Amino acid sequence: MADFYQEMAKMASDLLSPTSKGGLGQGVIELAKTISGQPDPNKPWELPTESEVKEKINGAVRGIESKLIGTEYGSATLLATDKVVTTEVPKAGYSASDAIYLDGVKHRILGVEPIPAVGVMSACKFIVRS
Repeated sequence: MADFYQEMAKMASDLLSPTSKGGLGQGVIELAKTISGQPDPNKPWELPTESEVKEKINGAVRGIESKLIGTEYGSATLLATDKVVTTEVPKAGYSASDAIYLDGVKHRILGVEPIPAVGVMSACKFIVRS
C-alpha cells in the first residue's frame, strides 16, 4: 500500500508544478527553516546568528472558506486574510517554527494538515497568515 501513496505523492507534485511545466501550481512558494548558528565560546554573551534555508515547493494557494472565518484553529482565530497553501511533500520536512514565503512575502504557519491524515503523506495543507 505504501507504493500507492508514493505514487499519489508524485502525482500531487506533478499536479502542483508550475503552469509552465504543465501543472496547476501558482507563483513561487518556499518553505523557510530558521537555522541557529553556533555560539562563539570566546564571546558567550553574544547571541548566535540565525539564517534561513529556503526550499522551493510546488503548490497552489487560495483563501480560507468563508464559513471558517472567525472560528478557532489551534490557538488562533481564522481571519479573512488567512490562506490555505496546498503543496507537495517538502523534502526537508516541516516544523511549527518554519515560515512560508508566497511570491517573496513571509507568512507565519498557523497549522499543517498532512494529506491523507494518517499513513504515508502524499501532499500537505498549510494554513498561513501574513
